Amino acid sequence: ANPDSGATIVDNGDSTATLTFADNAPADVKIYAVNTFPGNIPVFAVEKRTSEDRAIISGGDTELHRQYTVTARNTGSAGGDLPEIIDHPGVPPEGFRLNGVDVDEQPAVALGGGAYRLGSGDHLDPGQEKQYRVTVHYAVDPNAITASGRDALGSCDDGNDPDPTRGLYNKVTMEDDADGPENNDACTTAELRGSLSWDKGDAEGNLLAG
Repeated sequence: ANPDSGATIVDNGDSTATLTFADNAPADVKIYAVNTFPGNIPVFAVEKRTSEDRAIISGGDTELHRQYTVTARNTGSAGGDLPEIIDHPGVPPEGFRLNGVDVDEQPAVALGGGAYRLGSGDHLDPGQEKQYRVTVHYAVDPNAITASGRDALGSCDDGNDPDPTRGLYNKVTMEDDADGPENNDACTTAELRGSLSWDKGDAEGNLLAG
């Protein structure tokens, strides 16, 4: 606060600094200090995995459940509380309706917009991790699945910008995810079996030949 103090500050390289004043600095020098040196801090990362095989859907099936494992890790040098971890089931395919999400066998909190809270505020020490077992529930009407819907269910888009309408897609997000979004999504496929058929119709709902 006093320009005549001759104050200088030197970074010691160990998260400390040395503040010195001129020999003739006024005695009423006031010091306002802000610590801008990063000390030991938590660093969090999250990822999603699934070991589910292709789902087989028969004509009489009315529900389907897909399971995932979400792992949050503290890769930093200090303990801390995890940010909010949010699950985002993909766009339900034709013939499917999202029927809720469970985390560790308990209903996850719905946040609106098809998002669900998996956890928030769990404390992790350095090097510690926490896993969340996630189950996504679908109600299924096999006869409502069109030929194009059946095709979409049969494959996943595994590119850098995956298509959430392909397969049964799911992703997880967390603020300040240290290792980025590349390992935050998972997708499984489904196959319809049984005597299913599709009828052709005109715009007024009349059946067409062939």
